[in-house]
Amino acid sequence: RYVTASTLIIWGDQDETVPRPWPEDLANALRDAGKDVTFVVYPGQPHSFDAAGNGQYLPQMVEFFNAALAAQ
Repeated sequence: RYVTASTLIIWGDQDETVPRPWPEDLANALRDAGKDVTFVVYPGQPHSFDAAGNGQYLPQMVEFFNAALAAQ
């Protein structure tokens, strides 16, 4: 009930720190609560994304935040 903004969850499927159920369960719980959530999985990316992964997720993150701010 405290989440009022759009939420972006980014996870690499080779994450050695955060197991997939954690971000997936969070995304599902937010959706079940009627919240706007985007959950994106990046194949081959560890917890600290490599350069190729950064090149993928950073532009998407900027686009997400620009859209969320424009909607405010």
